[in-house]
Amino acid sequence: PGVEGPIDKELAKSIRNKLIVFRANLAEKELKELKPISRRRLNEILYPLYQILMEVAPERKDEFKLVIKEIEKKKEGEEGFTLEADIVDEIVKYYNKTGEESILTSEIVNRLNEGKREKEQFSDRLISLRIKRLGFEKIRLEGGKRGFKIDLDLLEKIIPNFKITKIEKKEQSFHLK
Repeated sequence: PGVEGPIDKELAKSIRNKLIVFRANLAEKELKELKPISRRRLNEILYPLYQILMEVAPERKDEFKLVIKEIEKKKEGEEGFTLEADIVDEIVKYYNKTGEESILTSEIVNRLNEGKREKEQFSDRLISLRIKRLGFEKIRLEGGKRGFKIDLDLLEKIIPNFKITKIEKKEQSFHLK
């Protein structure tokens, strides 16, 4: 992304001064609790701004919500291009090819690093942390190697967040103990 031009210091000073006056006027005022306007992190960021908007210009509520919808749509499109999307895609491809219900961390790392220069390559630790964050269970495989259980229910839940390969259902194998 390109970088904007230099900051207009006079405009910035003017805005800063208006914000100081605004804060002073609302310092003692308790802002109303409102319904969330978005999900997750976007709500955390924009909710305070929404509360202030509802104090000073409630007639602009619909305009604000429209901007939020546009941000959500753009964010949704970008989620398909994240490292997490690449990880989930590689797990699905591996499962579709092998039918195995576990995968070595190193297998995912090798697949993700394929064709990358050394400086661009991901570490096992980084990938492992991201996989755990996605909700996969860490396991030890043969020879003490580390990996993850391929949880098909979890994959079914998270795949719609990303624009990636779909799961090809395999016949479940049942092991009697």
